[in-house]
Amino acid sequence: MATGSRHPSPPSSYVTNPALKSYDISVADYLSQNPCYRHDDEFPDIWEVPGGTASQDETIIDCVVRELWEETGLRASAVERLTGEYECEINLTKWKIFIFLVVVDNDQMGDSDKIVLDPQEHQAFLWATRQEIEDNRCGEAQLGWFSLEQKGAILTALRGMGA
Repeated sequence: MATGSRHPSPPSSYVTNPALKSYDISVADYLSQNPCYRHDDEFPDIWEVPGGTASQDETIIDCVVRELWEETGLRASAVERLTGEYECEINLTKWKIFIFLVVVDNDQMGDSDKIVLDPQEHQAFLWATRQEIEDNRCGEAQLGWFSLEQKGAILTALRGMGA
């Protein structure tokens, strides 16, 4: 079990689209090739997709699967494609952010009871349509975003799914 995690290590049985080969790189290697990036902060109290900091010895793809598992308890069955990649600067720290479309195991689809949020990472979750995301409102919830790039990447993923 990962330190500080309520979940055991995520299952390692997922497939990755071969087009994502360039992201199957350890974070240590990525940072050595791109030394201006740091990865040690969290952003609470905003609507965002699961994500976080990769450890030096894992690949970017492995981080995607692990963060989904740690923050929601959902298991990835496939990492389909990159839907967004951008840079931002927060408190004089430069960040590199990747957003991937991930398929969740079929036995977990549509079952909100199977989502177990890490309370240190997220306060709530919701399922939103493309229109609700475009409108920044889902029911009574006002959707504030970490960045417009993140919102755009989510909309790109939904358009690619025909949603």
